[in-house]
Amino acid sequence: GFEMENSPEYDGVVGVTQCAVSPGGGIFDYEFVVDEEAGTYWYHTHSGVLGIDAADVVRGPLIVHSEKEEDEVERSIFDVLGNETTTAKGDLVDLLSRDDVDERYRLAYGNERILFFSDGKFISDALMVTAKMSGLDAPPSRNDDGFVVASQEWKFGTCNGRLREVVFVGAGEKYKFRLINGGQHFAYRISLGGLPLTIVAADSEPVNPVVADEVILHTAERFDVEVTIPQDAAVGDSWWIKADTLESTWQGYPNGIRAVLHVVDPSSLLLPPIGEGRKRKHLANIPDPAEPIERNTNLESLTTLNCYSSKLSEAAKTNGRGGCLPITYLRPNVSAKNKELPVAPASSVPPEVHTVDFEFSFPPQYAHFIRFNNGPWVQHVTPLKSMMDPSFDSSLDLHPHTQILHVKAFSTAIIIWRTSGSFDHPIHLHGYKMEVLEVVHPQRRREACTLLKCKLVDDFDPANSNSGDRLQRLLEKKPTGTAVLKDTFILPAGGAVVTRIVTQQPTLWFAHCHLENHREDGMAFILNVGNYEAPADGSWLPQDHPSCDTPFLKSQHSHPACNCYLREDAVLGIGLSDKHHCSREHLCHHKHSQVANLDNYFYEGGFFIASEYSTPQWGVSLIVSLCVFIMAGLGGK
Repeated sequence: GFEMENSPEYDGVVGVTQCAVSPGGGIFDYEFVVDEEAGTYWYHTHSGVLGIDAADVVRGPLIVHSEKEEDEVERSIFDVLGNETTTAKGDLVDLLSRDDVDERYRLAYGNERILFFSDGKFISDALMVTAKMSGLDAPPSRNDDGFVVASQEWKFGTCNGRLREVVFVGAGEKYKFRLINGGQHFAYRISLGGLPLTIVAADSEPVNPVVADEVILHTAERFDVEVTIPQDAAVGDSWWIKADTLESTWQGYPNGIRAVLHVVDPSSLLLPPIGEGRKRKHLANIPDPAEPIERNTNLESLTTLNCYSSKLSEAAKTNGRGGCLPITYLRPNVSAKNKELPVAPASSVPPEVHTVDFEFSFPPQYAHFIRFNNGPWVQHVTPLKSMMDPSFDSSLDLHPHTQILHVKAFSTAIIIWRTSGSFDHPIHLHGYKMEVLEVVHPQRRREACTLLKCKLVDDFDPANSNSGDRLQRLLEKKPTGTAVLKDTFILPAGGAVVTRIVTQQPTLWFAHCHLENHREDGMAFILNVGNYEAPADGSWLPQDHPSCDTPFLKSQHSHPACNCYLREDAVLGIGLSDKHHCSREHLCHHKHSQVANLDNYFYEGGFFIASEYSTPQWGVSLIVSLCVFIMAGLGGK
């Protein structure tokens, strides 16, 4: 979520801002000035040329505190550690890194608690993608509205790396919980013991407080919520922290993650956790809460933020309570920001408007496609070599199907994101916080979608004359600085999201679905701000910036490029058209295999069988013919 405005070379996107750190001893130190909004972030690996199995191998929370908060945070950690002699910041880092220090003090200090949720599986991502390509994966899971919420089978999940995390709190205290979905596939409906959640930040951006019972986090989203523990809670009381997946309640079984919110004597939170005998007591000794562990079944009576369920919203209206609050319900809390918003340049020229559409093709032509401004559908490929490397040559190193959206520098751009899929997608843009102006989603699945696909929303499509007026009214209603800022948002199934960015200096940024197998399969593109080209002089790059001239990278091969195979016998409208361009081996066999090129064989004699013996070919033919006649004659007798 770091914008990295002044340090794009550290953004970490292989093929865009750097080459991969090669195996076998490659080291790249990230050293940059943190010029970010104070808040909740996380770090993770981008797979790049190492394949999808390298995605998110290393991941964890990353918290930025303002200068005002810094002293208070350090003081609270020193109070917990009980070490009066350690005062330097460097000593604090060393102290927290010691093996004999209880690891929970890196995730819980003062009145802050970090909850890092993640899904898990028992097979490799590459094997899972292979199963999806062949149509052998598990059937998709759907929500109560009939839309797909998961295309892979749930196995297990963790909170802070544990199957059963325990979070300690004191009675009557108010805590800030930093919620992070650091997984790869599943969205979660998160509640904390049924206690009211006051949402105060989204993707590190402060918002005017909103109270809800639950909040939905898709992959890479973060929310800061404040929770007050009841004053009358007794030591030993516990509640379930629930992170439920979004499958329908009629599915019959719950999937999700469970952690325990456990009340302790406040003085026990100050015990020094250093040395033998001072480790936290075994979590298994803390009993389960008395409340049911199952998911909440009365969803229609609960208020849920970041929610797009028409069925739950209708039920809430009928019941007079609860309901789904879209992300646009939030408003920025400008007074709480420590970083100024970028100012849109004064201009009489209207902002440039672009549509970015996504489409999914089902097996056997499994693929994810993207298009700009109603153009052709293309399966994106990120270059192998970094586009910021001085040696990058677009004529040689840019894949034919690399999708690049060009926008002006120091200007305002409107990007309208749409999908024809029946699946929610978490969309992430590097380098910018986007103002989310509007979210549109089908009210009835049966009215907007077939069994497999939905029709694209044209409410704000510039190609539609009526839509242009609606977009203009929306921009007048929500001027710059009045809409919630997000670096990751949910693109609802069959829906559209209207966003606005105020661009800065020329550079390159990456945009993609944050479901790793979707991104790896082509659901991504590169945003080129101001027609950026890397300077020929590479002296501006860090000395240890990963080299693009290594044996490992030279051994890598890029994906093919072809016009997709036209399946004339496809049913339910799932065949690809002549406007689809494919970029994977299994989709280009009809163009690149040996059999596909028989008609282009350039020898006049065609294919022939050559013997290693000296007998002429006519001699071989004569011998074979004589043998046939003799056998026929013998057979006649």
